[in-house]
Amino acid sequence: MPQAITVLVVEDEPLIRMDIVDQLQDLGFRVLEATNATEAVTMLIANKNIQVMFTDVDMPGGMDGRELALMADVSLRYGQTDYCTLRLVAGCKW
Repeated sequence: MPQAITVLVVEDEPLIRMDIVDQLQDLGFRVLEATNATEAVTMLIANKNIQVMFTDVDMPGGMDGRELALMADVSLRYGQTDYCTLRLVAGCKW
């Protein structure tokens, strides 16, 4: 049986995060959760098997979801991380 795709959900609103996590798990994904961008960066570094990041855009703290997505993308392009199949999903139009 193939291993489930690992998704990192980054959402500061607990009820929204719980709903997204439940739906993804029901679809067979392995899901990790972060409540803000700083926590997400820590998880991305620690979990090399994360393949998809689903992030909120408007989050409190020093980095919003768009900046998080750009940081992860730049890290991939310039070889600063070991994970290689990260795909970025953000809930806004740029």
